[in-house]
Amino acid sequence: MRLTVLASGSKGNAALVETPKTRFLIDAGLNCKSLVQRLNSIGVDEHSIDAILLSHEHSDHVCGAGVFSRRFRVPVYATQLTGECTVNSVGDFHQFVPLHNSTSFSLGDAGVEVFSVSHDAADPVGFRISSLQNRHLCYVTDTGIYTSLIKQYAIGCHTLVMESNHDEIMLMEGKYPWPLKQRVRSRTGHASNREASAFLQEVWWDGMQNVILSHLSAENNIPALAYQESKRVLESMEASNTQLYGTRQHMVGSTIAV
Repeated sequence: MRLTVLASGSKGNAALVETPKTRFLIDAGLNCKSLVQRLNSIGVDEHSIDAILLSHEHSDHVCGAGVFSRRFRVPVYATQLTGECTVNSVGDFHQFVPLHNSTSFSLGDAGVEVFSVSHDAADPVGFRISSLQNRHLCYVTDTGIYTSLIKQYAIGCHTLVMESNHDEIMLMEGKYPWPLKQRVRSRTGHASNREASAFLQEVWWDGMQNVILSHLSAENNIPALAYQESKRVLESMEASNTQLYGTRQHMVGSTIAV
């Protein structure tokens, strides 16, 4: 199983998951043309995408989902509330497959588990993806806190994608208006570098090979700060076999073997 983050940040989020027989997107927060360009840049034909999974309905996660789904006849998987809210903004899907929290299903040769996260959306979720080779990916972005439920799904994963949105000092001293600062730092906002590193310390195990920091704020974070926070945790646990990666808004990330 392989993972490529196509984009990550407040202007658009999308990731590609590939197993031997299945390709699917987690979120489609770029316009259709940009999604196609980024897929093609890594040698992936847009017609080969089997599904789109949506974490929640905010535009930076779904804005390309409608056109991509209709144009390439791709089914969209999301919770009922997320699907309804997304259709209101991007139009109908080619096919909609409703999901339920705390459920699991098969997507080709991949297993998908769905779990709730803490964000100010209708019914936001994260995903745990498993391959037939018993490799596990946990994908969590846009969560105000790392709940005990999220930790349950992250434990035992070989690759962890986790939100490390902001530096708390930069946020509070930055230009955001006070209500927006309060929203970001709330339990249904976005996780900080400190919160992400504390989460990592709780769920890391010696089989965790990759940690990917996602949804870094362009205004309230610096990639080096996010990296240093989590790197410090990995070093304290002597996790020399765990690779730490950042993500970018305008650049496709490395393809990582889960």
